[in-house]
Amino acid sequence: MKTIKQIFVCFALFLIPFALSSQPIIPVKGLCINAPAKQDVDDFVKLIDKKLAAAGVNTLVLRIDYRYEYVSHPELRDHDPLSKKDVKKIVNSCRKNQIRLIPQINLLGHQSWAGQIGKLLEVYPQFDETPSISLPKEYTWPNTDGLYCKSYCPQHPEVHKVVFDVVDEIINVFEADAFHAGMDEVFYIAHPDCPRCHGCDPAVLFAGEVTLLRNHLAQNGKELWIWGDRLIDGKTTGIGLWEGSYNNTYRALDMI
Repeated sequence: MKTIKQIFVCFALFLIPFALSSQPIIPVKGLCINAPAKQDVDDFVKLIDKKLAAAGVNTLVLRIDYRYEYVSHPELRDHDPLSKKDVKKIVNSCRKNQIRLIPQINLLGHQSWAGQIGKLLEVYPQFDETPSISLPKEYTWPNTDGLYCKSYCPQHPEVHKVVFDVVDEIINVFEADAFHAGMDEVFYIAHPDCPRCHGCDPAVLFAGEVTLLRNHLAQNGKELWIWGDRLIDGKTTGIGLWEGSYNNTYRALDMI
């Protein structure tokens, strides 16, 4: 009983500095959300001004992907793209409310969804990690191809020229100091059908892509953000295919 009391007292003393501190315990109070439709930009700005700021949100990750009027690669503009004027409305609202705005483009994985190919692989099918796997008319999971979302091949010699162009452009128009690359739920990597990646270590490829992106951004003093699920060992933890890695990318954690 004495030992239990001692542990309790030590734990209470440990908590006191946190209770007395004027600094927030969690430095990032954030939200990740899809970019608004073009006709909804003004309403989205009102959401930032009246709801997010009032709730103490200080970080906003905005999923853009290819829904912007890219100048560097206009062929990659998706449906209902935001204009530069639209983006500046969001930028100004976040700046006014001291909210850090971080644009996101899904890189590596999430290059398709169900039966719909993503814009990058639609325009540049040569970047596809698994060109022999066709998207079904009616998507179901599980399936014989292990298809969740397609990936681009990280070792294609031309893919990063395109990727870096749109990343740099979106960072500049958003006046951002960081970029979110997604990189979650990558099921297709080091695929045996890829002439460049077959036989490669998935962890090495994943770490290489993260490092390449990080180094590119660092040249201009920008940060790289990614989701962390591919760095969790799904088999050891027993969590799901989407929450952890079952294709050995988790070992990239020690290579990044």
